[in-house]
Amino acid sequence: MPPSAGAKAWAVGNVAAEPLLDGTSALAQVVSLDPGIKKAVTVAYFDVRLTKHQLRQIETAPSADHIVAIQFTERSPLTKGLWPVLCSASVNLAGIPIPFENTRSSGWEGARFYNSGVITLFLQMFFGIQPRDLMPSFPFESLLLRRNLGPGGEGALR
Repeated sequence: MPPSAGAKAWAVGNVAAEPLLDGTSALAQVVSLDPGIKKAVTVAYFDVRLTKHQLRQIETAPSADHIVAIQFTERSPLTKGLWPVLCSASVNLAGIPIPFENTRSSGWEGARFYNSGVITLFLQMFFGIQPRDLMPSFPFESLLLRRNLGPGGEGALR
């Protein structure tokens, strides 16, 4: 099925920029999709935050040791071009499991899906752009790969 008018092409391996409130962008990479779920994709998010000028220099994905989260989320920011695709690179998770992959055979029953707004808020908290206590009930720590990562930590502007 051809993309609709205005839709942007993207694929597994694409490295994208997720815009943040301060004018910088976080790097993310599409790591998996299931054609059976038309509106969802699995994305790795990195502890790399760049300016618009720095984004033009991106030619590959950061290494797996820069991944802070891998989440099942919606495709629409990619399809609408809200998260611009910068390049394409091999997916290298270095053994990091894709969350909820074990639910694929059951039609993703039990998988947790976060919309793009939640993911953006998560990244803004991670990078210290939004205060962590903005939403005390937000499951911030549960989205991190490792509990020792957090706002102002390894997520400093690079």
